[in-house]
Amino acid sequence: MINTASESIVLETDAPYPVPAPFRGKRNESAYPVQIAGRIAKITAIPLQELARITTKRTDSIQRLLKTPTRA
Repeated sequence: MINTASESIVLETDAPYPVPAPFRGKRNESAYPVQIAGRIAKITAIPLQELARITTKRTDSIQRLLKTPTRA
């Protein structure tokens, strides 16, 4: 098990390369982070549903930051 701040985990894809092992030889898809989440859940011992909640919340936070105008 890896000890990490779970609130800092963000899932992403390196599309178009590299493709996760079960899908080698195919085009990378934005749906593949589900496979990555399963692996992270196993390594960190965070239940998959909890990891999904955490990463969705984190992604929403990042998207809000990107949409917020910066002050000069």
